[in-house]
This record gives sequence, structure tokens and C-alpha cells, in this order.
Amino acid sequence: MKVRIPQSIAMSLAIVAIIAFFLPYIVATENYSQYLESRASEKLSPSTDLTVGDTKEMSLFEYAKVYYQARLDIYRNEETGIVNAVTIAMIGVAGAFAFLCAWGKRPILLLFSTIIMGGAFYVTDWNFKYLGIAPNNNYRWGIAHMLLFPVAVALLFCAIWMFIAKKKDKKR
Repeated sequence: MKVRIPQSIAMSLAIVAIIAFFLPYIVATENYSQYLESRASEKLSPSTDLTVGDTKEMSLFEYAKVYYQARLDIYRNEETGIVNAVTIAMIGVAGAFAFLCAWGKRPILLLFSTIIMGGAFYVTDWNFKYLGIAPNNNYRWGIAHMLLFPVAVALLFCAIWMFIAKKKDKKR
């Protein structure tokens, strides 16, 4: 019975992680947003379906899509684009898996999926800073960037709490 509390919290946090994957990860500054609006209908790249106007607010989902679709245009190297797209996609996939693990009361799997999600987020965050994508004069962090790390940490605590609660329930 005591497992329900950390299970419910973990499920809620995993839902937040999944939603954050589709929320803005970076947001254009006000000045740069006006510039993007002036070129809103131009295609971002010949191999992607996004326009310049779409880049005012970009989610991790959109970044993974762009990195996969325009991998040759961005990196001139197919493998690098695929690795970046997969790393970003792992954040959303691991968030969904964390939800399933919490729902199934599997604290060890929840712990591993959360570590994968947090690791993929850390690598993505480092990559964005290293490449100068954000933060910079044109872009600032969006709500998803501010949510994902605290959610991952809270999910780790929930996994440990759920593990301890399951052990205590078995002793009874």
C-alpha cells in the first residue's frame, strides 16, 4: 500500500518529462524573434519541413527531427546527425519508459530509465552549449530545459523510495 505514493508521484513526474519533450526547449529572444518573423516562410534547410519561423520556439522533438532530416546539411556527416537525433530522442523515450516502469511498480527499471533520461539530457545540454545554440544572444532556454533536470532528480528519489517501500511491504 505504501508503494502507491511514490508510484503516483513517479507516474506524474514521468508524464511531465514526456510533456516537456514537446514543450519549447529554446526560445528566441525578442529581437531575434522579430528577425525570424521577417523570414518566417523560408525553409530552414532543403531537407527539412521546418521554416525559419518555426525556430522561434523549438522543442526537443523538433530538434531531433531537424538533426535527423538535415543531418547532411548541418554536419556534412550522416552519422553525427543520427547520433545527435537519437540522443535527443532518448530523453522522450526514456521518459515514456519511466512512466511504464512506475505504473508497473518496477523501481530498478525506473532508476535505470531515469539515469538514461538524465544522461541523454546532460549530453544534449552540453552539446547545445558547446555548439553555441543556446544560451546566446539569439536564444534563451525554454521551459523544457528548466523542467527536465529537476524531474530526473525527483524520479531518482521516487525510484529509491518505491524500492524501499516495496521491500517493507514484502516484510509484512
